[in-house]
Amino acid sequence: MDIDIKLKLLAGDDIYVDDKIKNIPQIKLKEIKDIGYIKYCQYLNFFIMNISDIFKNVDLSEINSIDGEVKLNLFDYIVLSNDNSLLNIFIESINFFCKTDAKYSDGVILLDSKDRFLYRENYELLCKMIKIMNGIEVDDIEEEKYLNEEARLRAEKMKKCREMVKKCKDNDGQDKSDFSDLISSICAKSNKYGYDNIFDLTIYQFYDLFKRLCAVDNYSTNIQAIIQGAKDIKLNHWSCTINNN
Repeated sequence: MDIDIKLKLLAGDDIYVDDKIKNIPQIKLKEIKDIGYIKYCQYLNFFIMNISDIFKNVDLSEINSIDGEVKLNLFDYIVLSNDNSLLNIFIESINFFCKTDAKYSDGVILLDSKDRFLYRENYELLCKMIKIMNGIEVDDIEEEKYLNEEARLRAEKMKKCREMVKKCKDNDGQDKSDFSDLISSICAKSNKYGYDNIFDLTIYQFYDLFKRLCAVDNYSTNIQAIIQGAKDIKLNHWSCTINNN
């Protein structure tokens, strides 16, 4: 990730998308609380899913393709589906993440002015930025389409980025925690954030803090293991870059 973008994310600043969308604000925990976590996830899905997630059993290789590469995206499907309820929820999600009063007009989502709009060409870029702002890993390898074996192996390693979050699951893989558990966990562990101020964090700051606290905890655990004579422990200081692999 670009260091300047990461600094803005950590500071809670608005993030620039492109010259058509301009800046969008970061979402805070209190905003998720206000609409509900389920509704938040519903909105987020519009920027995480792709068209192949919808047509899992359909061969899309010959639909609007060039050299076998599918060019349709989820924006196309929503706009062309003639499903007004789906389009309305999509616009709701745009309003939530972009803080706009969006309206649909002839294949384009107009934001708060005619100078700001979302269309099929910048939809994927908006998806990428919303993923990043919501703590979802965006891997550069994903854009390379596995050009070589090394790229594929690196992409496989990135799948391990969710291992920290999986600590919230028990041994049989059933999720025994929810979003509220993560919030209370940080309040219990952090020296600065409690229930009175944690909801002022952006969702990116929240997940970054969670991962950093996990890194501190892992470092302390490994130090104690080494003192007790454990071998073959790779010790990374908690202040190092968290690569999630």
